[in-house]
Amino acid sequence: PMVIIDDKSIVTLMNRSFEKLFSTTFEDSRGKHFLEVVSESGRLKELSKINYKPYKFTEQIIELSENDKTRYYNVKVTPFSYGSIEEKASVIIVFYDITDMKELEKMRIDFIATISHEFKTPLTSIVMGADLIPMVGDNELNPEQSEIINTIKEDGERLCNLVNDLLEISKIESADGIYNFTLCSMEDI
Repeated sequence: PMVIIDDKSIVTLMNRSFEKLFSTTFEDSRGKHFLEVVSESGRLKELSKINYKPYKFTEQIIELSENDKTRYYNVKVTPFSYGSIEEKASVIIVFYDITDMKELEKMRIDFIATISHEFKTPLTSIVMGADLIPMVGDNELNPEQSEIINTIKEDGERLCNLVNDLLEISKIESADGIYNFTLCSMEDI
């Protein structure tokens, strides 16, 4: 989807993909303010985040939801002018659908989280088992055996730390653990 707006944010041109995405037609949208066109489609909230005013190249990722399906778009805003340099710049706004890339990214994050959880339990058992070996039985371990047990414990702990780091990264990337949303009184704030 693509739309061109002039220096006053008036729609001057759009393609059929834009018409379809925003449930409009060029005939209905020509001469209207860009935000008016997108508000008529019910998508003003998402599109008000697009920074098209400074008339310089910008790029943002937005998400548009429709019928319980979310699509992600990389929105590129590029200024240009038709004729002389003195003319006010128009802006072309292009919506690149990156939903598939976002879904792959989510799959990667989920995979790392799953693998990390699956590794954590056996690694913990190995480290605990290595701790218990010197305590079992009446025989003392010789120096070589003690060194092997210590190496197992150290490597197991190092792997546990790596798994914990992976779990922390997954938690941060999912943003589930970052914010704690609660209702609050504006008066108190």
